[in-house]
Amino acid sequence: MFFNVFAVPVILAVMLGLLVAAKCYALGNERGERYFAASMAAASVYGFFYALELSTANLDLMVVFLKLQYLGAPFIIPFLLFFALRYSNRDRPLTTLKILLILMIPVLIMIGVLTNSLHLLAYTSFETRHNGFFDVLVSGKGPVYSLHVAYVVILTAVADFYIFMLLFTVHRYFFWRVFLVFTAVTLSWIVYLLHLIGLIPLGLDAVPFMFLITGILFYIGLVKVQIFDVIPAAHRQVFQNLNQGLLIFDHDDRLISVNPHAQKLLGIPPDSVLTNIQAVSRKLPGILALYREASGSMSVNTELYEPESGRWFEISIQVFKSRRDEKAGKVISVRDITSRRNAETEREQLLQLTQSQNDRLQQFAHIASHNLRSHCTNISALITFLEEDDSALAQKEDFGYLRTAAQNLQDTVEHLSEVARLHTNDGQPLSPVPLTQTIQRAVASVVAVARESEVRITEELPGEVTVWGIPAYLDSIFMNLLTNSIRYRSPDRSSFVHLSFTEDKFGVTVHVKDNGLGIDLERNKRKLFGMFNTFHEHPDSRGIGLFMSKAQIEAMGGKIDVESSPGVGTTFHVWLRKNPDGV
Repeated sequence: MFFNVFAVPVILAVMLGLLVAAKCYALGNERGERYFAASMAAASVYGFFYALELSTANLDLMVVFLKLQYLGAPFIIPFLLFFALRYSNRDRPLTTLKILLILMIPVLIMIGVLTNSLHLLAYTSFETRHNGFFDVLVSGKGPVYSLHVAYVVILTAVADFYIFMLLFTVHRYFFWRVFLVFTAVTLSWIVYLLHLIGLIPLGLDAVPFMFLITGILFYIGLVKVQIFDVIPAAHRQVFQNLNQGLLIFDHDDRLISVNPHAQKLLGIPPDSVLTNIQAVSRKLPGILALYREASGSMSVNTELYEPESGRWFEISIQVFKSRRDEKAGKVISVRDITSRRNAETEREQLLQLTQSQNDRLQQFAHIASHNLRSHCTNISALITFLEEDDSALAQKEDFGYLRTAAQNLQDTVEHLSEVARLHTNDGQPLSPVPLTQTIQRAVASVVAVARESEVRITEELPGEVTVWGIPAYLDSIFMNLLTNSIRYRSPDRSSFVHLSFTEDKFGVTVHVKDNGLGIDLERNKRKLFGMFNTFHEHPDSRGIGLFMSKAQIEAMGGKIDVESSPGVGTTFHVWLRKNPDGV
């Protein structure tokens, strides 16, 4: 062994390559950093043994060191390709199996060179030749060597192509980062091609020397310009087509990217150049104060009104830090919410109008029911006096009509009073109510009427269950549904009413089924729960029961639905809450 000055730059390249590999490996593999670390580590192994080859004049040692170079040399390019695919965001098809298959070729090349003495397929002969300064190794090339050359040339060209294409898709702010990577990879490839065609002087392998320049470029790229922090093509496409405005600023408040939707929202011409947040604030007054408010881990989310255009914007300002750079940048998200705000304003106005109308309607109902009740009482009293004073008058047909009209008026006023009381009681607290007991109590209340009407009432209540409601409302609801089923029974068949319930996670559904007259829902479903709507002739029909029941059910947070067919029967489904909050 002897000191060879030509080995010094190779050793420096090895040391720098290992430093770059360590730094890249520590960064993770988000943009292919660890693939590149493996490539640089393989290059360092290659360069180390080439430096030893240059430092000896012994032919046998030169051959040994040449073979040991293949512990790293065949693996430089496949890992460089993996890096290029990940760096350019084209690594989705790169499965573990495909990686192993690609690495099989360099493994076979390495084995072929290390066992060359058995078959001479890699190198056919070895000799030394003096180049005027020192002895260099000259070898005859075999098919394994040719395979290695073809493998390196093809894979390097592919890797270089993907990085080159990234230059046209990456945002201009990141162009020079990608260009630095492209330059470092391309220089080594060009030098390798020059070596293959014999244009490198002194019989040297110039590739390990070139690793020094590559290592310097990558070290500068890592330390100074964060070469792995780029927006890949796929991200850029999403950024460009996103249906909200995005503006990205660096740590010096320079605008580094703005997507087309932001340009449209803020009225920025495509050829306009906005350089910083101050320039953007001229397009959207008020944004500057919000921008300065966002700092550290604090983000800003607010709505901003732009008086000149009369538009509302939803603004979100997020602070971000690079994984490799502690200096913070900011992303502004802008969304036009004018239509939403206008709709909210219209809805609020409509709610206020509706509330005002409801208040006036309730006041009218209370006043009317109170005043009308007094007049009805007076009319009924007068009719009674007339009957007592003139029995002959009481027997006249017209007087009978008067008595009936007075009674109907009295009933209507009572119904109106019930509606007024219902709205007055809105919002009263719910309490746990035993449902089975409530249903059975309602059945007991109508059993005499059912027996008289020859209606059979059956129950299928598996056990006690508790619902949240208002006891008086529940009593009224089931009484109404049962009396309706009895009242509108069919005269053509034996009548029944069947009560059951089913449970779900949040509530209980009570089913009240009968085989009565039924209702034509195609014609009447929209009117079914309306006030004073009746669908069959019956002397006791008032059209108030279902209206009251629906209002009471909804006041307790429940729901009512119906299935019915004329001549078949009707089933009401009443859903009630198990919990006070409905969950």
